[in-house]
Amino acid sequence: GDEKFLAEAHASFTQWAIDNGVVAEFVRLHPFLENGAWLDHETEIVHDRDTVSVNLWNVANKTTQFGSDARYMIRRAESAGITVNSYSPSTHFERFVALYTQAMQRIRAADYYFFNDDYFEALKQLVERHGWLLVAEQNGIWMAAALFLKGAEYMHYHLSATDPDRKVPGATNAIIAAAARIGTEAGLKRLHLGGGRTRNADDALLKFKESMATDRHHFQIGKRVRNASAYSQL
Repeated sequence: GDEKFLAEAHASFTQWAIDNGVVAEFVRLHPFLENGAWLDHETEIVHDRDTVSVNLWNVANKTTQFGSDARYMIRRAESAGITVNSYSPSTHFERFVALYTQAMQRIRAADYYFFNDDYFEALKQLVERHGWLLVAEQNGIWMAAALFLKGAEYMHYHLSATDPDRKVPGATNAIIAAAARIGTEAGLKRLHLGGGRTRNADDALLKFKESMATDRHHFQIGKRVRNASAYSQL
């Protein structure tokens, strides 16, 4: 909230951008912090899509944090013998990668959802230090799995996949419910589930996540062109 500090910071960054030949900028804004207010006035802020989250206070106080449909799906998973377990990435990460890649290939996902070996190796190390690999199993067989990352206050639902040949209704719901309990036990405030695959308000993935969520947020991006002539040429 210190206007003098922000003005000095923007002036300093502007000089750095000039010295380093910056043509344009792109910034992702945090859906919880509303930090677009800290950007300079020449940056265009654009709404990208809505995201949803679970307020973990509700879990800690045992109030209802999921909708009736989600609770029904969790009960279906439990009735089918689904259990959710946490595994060490050091021993089970490659199995997750295989499940994820198979699932993306089966649904013919866009290239955006595929990652190379370097990415997965870095992600493995990150999850080992600051996250969890949660797996929904039935008689020891993986039905679904997901990665969750944590910060000082929040946790984030990152990648997930289900076995396309062994779909058990409610398996992913059970994983998210387990993640919410784990986040609560870790003293975190909120589980961010993210948004949909598209910007559409009726996106199927967003609707699924919303059934498990308590709050909706706006994910925004910032754009600024610093060198208009060079930008036009590019």
